[in-house]
Amino acid sequence: MTTTIELRQEEKEKFLQVALEKQSFLVVADAGSGKTTMANLIKDELINHGLNVAIADYAGDTKSTLQNISDQLAIDTFKMVPREKSDDKEVPLTATEMKVAIAEKIMNSYCVLICDNAHRYPSALRYWLEEIVKGGGTILMFATHPPRAGIFLIMPRIEMKSLQTNDVRSLMLEEANVLGVKVETSKLAELQERSGGNPYLAKRAIREEALGLGEGEAGDHVEYIDGTPFLIAGISLVAIVRFIGLGLGDKGLYMIGGIATVLAITIRVFFQYMNRRSSRL
Repeated sequence: MTTTIELRQEEKEKFLQVALEKQSFLVVADAGSGKTTMANLIKDELINHGLNVAIADYAGDTKSTLQNISDQLAIDTFKMVPREKSDDKEVPLTATEMKVAIAEKIMNSYCVLICDNAHRYPSALRYWLEEIVKGGGTILMFATHPPRAGIFLIMPRIEMKSLQTNDVRSLMLEEANVLGVKVETSKLAELQERSGGNPYLAKRAIREEALGLGEGEAGDHVEYIDGTPFLIAGISLVAIVRFIGLGLGDKGLYMIGGIATVLAITIRVFFQYMNRRSSRL
């Protein structure tokens, strides 16, 4: 059976090579594209190359996340506290102390920290990770639509591409075989279009078909239509109205065309600004 990761073998080799060169980077991928599977595979490959590797997925609690990382890197998370009238007492490290210990381990030894679903990490952890990267530590981050700020801005980005048409079709046919579902060629093409090259959505579409669900649905994958040609056509139209008014000597028509031209240009500038702003999010 063909797996998603087999279809992304070339990407895996690229990620692994960069990581072995002790370079930090950010992998950006859509939800369901296989980034978690990729992160775990990279972890196993790095361990096979003799590196000390930890992989973490923030689940809503900072200290638990730090404890998980510490356990994987074999960092002692307890310390001895001296007491005057009795033996020293062993107490757990605070979250701040664990951050210091983990940072020292990553920056001063051959360690790699892999952060899965990094877009979920709170600001406090992202600032901490940024300091580790600046200090020479190696961190690999996997995220879905991360903001272009902080560590997400300074890290080199690598994008996981959508799967090719034939690869998606292969995954869908195999999923249909597993479920014992027969999907007609025309229906398969429709379901494939809904998936948008996303392996998870492709398999889900087959499961929905097997259950008789999703009929007529557009799917989660959305392709946006570029409205620029329509805007240019509108500007050209109002400009024509203005020239007609000028040719006929109709001042009223000429003024309407001029006002419409200015309005169209203003709208165009506004949408250009909004597009630039959206690209930074």
